Amino acid sequence: TYRHSRIFYLFLFNDTATTEIYTLSLHDALPIWETWDQCDDYMLHIVEVAKHAIAYTDCKEEARHLFSCTAMLLTLGGMYKEAETYIEKALNLDELLDPPNYKNWAQDYRIYGMLLTEHRTFEMAKEKLDTALRLDEARVGEHHPIVAKNLRLLAKVFQIGRASCRERV
Repeated sequence: TYRHSRIFYLFLFNDTATTEIYTLSLHDALPIWETWDQCDDYMLHIVEVAKHAIAYTDCKEEARHLFSCTAMLLTLGGMYKEAETYIEKALNLDELLDPPNYKNWAQDYRIYGMLLTEHRTFEMAKEKLDTALRLDEARVGEHHPIVAKNLRLLAKVFQIGRASCRERV
């Protein structure tokens, strides 16, 4: 008989932007599991590893990155309240970093906005994505591709929000 084996890869890159791109690409392109339960215990194990790593770092930037990545993974798993706790911790660390890293700060607001969109909290999602947009525009100018990404995410919030309103009617 043939036994099917499973292989699972976890990529955490040095910066949140790269991790975010890979995570979102996998989320959009490979909807392998319909629910959190279907991924067996793999994702939960990864989240636990990230939480454990957070406890052992004294570097604020590294902790911020781990909080942010953990929030993304929890969002993918539909664990929005716990994800919100982690992204808020990342944003709190963003405020403490000296000098501020506006690129990461904008990314964390973008992640928070996407989390709230998945959780169907559209007004708050718009607020977080607007903040990411303002931070990125100030950092790189209004014609940069990251600004276009923010605008696409805002459009997605409006599109999903409008569809959600139609479903309730």
